[in-house]
Amino acid sequence: MIIAVANQKGGVGKTTTVVNLGTALARKGKTVLCIDFDPQANLTSYVACEPGEETVATVMRAAALFQPADLGAAVCRSDKFGFDFLPADLRLSEADIYLATAMS
Repeated sequence: MIIAVANQKGGVGKTTTVVNLGTALARKGKTVLCIDFDPQANLTSYVACEPGEETVATVMRAAALFQPADLGAAVCRSDKFGFDFLPADLRLSEADIYLATAMS
């Protein structure tokens, strides 16, 4: 099952919804991977993860350029909330540039 929480407007509760829904599903025994697609990295900050070199931005860039990416190195575990997540960082704000370049 894939659940997406998205809205262009800020401050509508996207991060809060993802954290609460992810935690609830994890407590029900589901395997949960939350992906932070926010260049401001709100989910990453909320779960108190300091991302390493690999983030959703580096994984997306590698995929767009048909290069290998270490997805396993990018995934973090939140023991507090019970789910895994793919952190974001400011490099995600450049994603539209390399995705558009890769598509042309």
